[in-house]
Amino acid sequence: MSNATVELQDPQVAQREAALAKGNEVRFERARLRKAVKTGDIRFRDLILDPPDCVAKLMIAEFLCWPTRFGPTRAVRTLRLASVSGTRPVGKLTDREKLSLSEQLRLVGVA
Repeated sequence: MSNATVELQDPQVAQREAALAKGNEVRFERARLRKAVKTGDIRFRDLILDPPDCVAKLMIAEFLCWPTRFGPTRAVRTLRLASVSGTRPVGKLTDREKLSLSEQLRLVGVA
């Protein structure tokens, strides 16, 4: 009976390890992008218009806090002006929402 339990746990352990590895990879890629945005190597508005897979599930309100001098209050205000819900994932934004948000970011001076 203990052999059957061990056999069932092995796939679970492998699945858990794969999920942890993927999560670490996504976090590492997000950190790299966040640093590139803060240093100006990548234009933040370009990330909005064509988001990479690692930020697709990130909520747009959290994503908007990446640029320098952009906190939660400014993010909510910008989202309201662009008519976008802050709880939407970045990858689920429509083209209209992306363009509207990109234009609002341009108006407030975010590169």
